Amino acid sequence: MIDLLDQQPDSWHIVEARAYPAAIQFYYGLQFGEAHLLPMGSQFGVVYSPNHYVHPQSPLRPWHYVVFEVSLYQYRRGRGLERSYKQIGESRHTLSVYEVAHFEGLWMDILLMSKASKQLEQV
Repeated sequence: MIDLLDQQPDSWHIVEARAYPAAIQFYYGLQFGEAHLLPMGSQFGVVYSPNHYVHPQSPLRPWHYVVFEVSLYQYRRGRGLERSYKQIGESRHTLSVYEVAHFEGLWMDILLMSKASKQLEQV
């Protein structure tokens, strides 16, 4: 399993839904939006920040890490197999308190960089 405290994410993606706080996804093994370029059988990991869309008691709510594999799946009857990203077995796990602090720090860095770049744009 990847050491999330030592590795820096390859990419991150900020999700901002109306009336909900921003959520963030840190990607390992690819840049966000490039999963369609990975060959079949490739794996990548994603760290998810707390998910405000789900019930507070759900295992999807806290910081967690999931490993995905590029595969094929039949989504609709009568159609062939299509590209899919399936979770690998029991790869989903909640982050430890140390990992959470690490990712909250990364998130703060991203927010600060984002604010600084917006201020530069206004000058």
